[in-house]
Amino acid sequence: MRTLTFKHRLVAAFMLMVLKLIFKTCRVRLKGIEHFEKTIGEGSAILSFWHDSMAIVPPIFNRFCLKTKFIACISNSRDGDWLHAVVSRFPQADSIRIGHRARARGLLEMIREVEKGNRTLLITPDGPKGPPKTLKEGILEVSRKTGTPILPVSWKSSFTFRFRTWDRFRVPLPFSTIEVIISPPATTAEAIQEGMNLYP
Repeated sequence: MRTLTFKHRLVAAFMLMVLKLIFKTCRVRLKGIEHFEKTIGEGSAILSFWHDSMAIVPPIFNRFCLKTKFIACISNSRDGDWLHAVVSRFPQADSIRIGHRARARGLLEMIREVEKGNRTLLITPDGPKGPPKTLKEGILEVSRKTGTPILPVSWKSSFTFRFRTWDRFRVPLPFSTIEVIISPPATTAEAIQEGMNLYP
């Protein structure tokens, strides 16, 4: 795993500052937090959301979900370095860096983490390169082998900006009303996708 540079850390701090300022102007409605609290109270949890939805995760879960350690699954690539730099800014968060040719090793690390208990694994099952909103099998394997529930997450904003990236990455705009839903535990690919697609 490459060492984060000063540039990585500086950009990550700036990105989080911008998100924090945006969210201070927004009204946030979070539904389904009881599903998360019940699940994490019994062990570990897996939160699943599409790659285009990542901008919502740090401010929402830093605000509402501080009773657990978050483990983000991030590609061990140059692009992944930027996301890892953002995650490293949160004291209750850590990263698992997964190489493109080391899938089995990555799955093993994820399994080891959730088996420690009081862990929340953050997974984008269409990452790191897509196809967008196409579920990959890794998340189901971790859930089956550990018995850890998967909670799909979906969100929408009254005003949203989309980047011209492969995933059409989106960010809520200032003074938006943001609605976030954490769905009940899902065990099938169909149910996971349905939960992540509640707000397209």
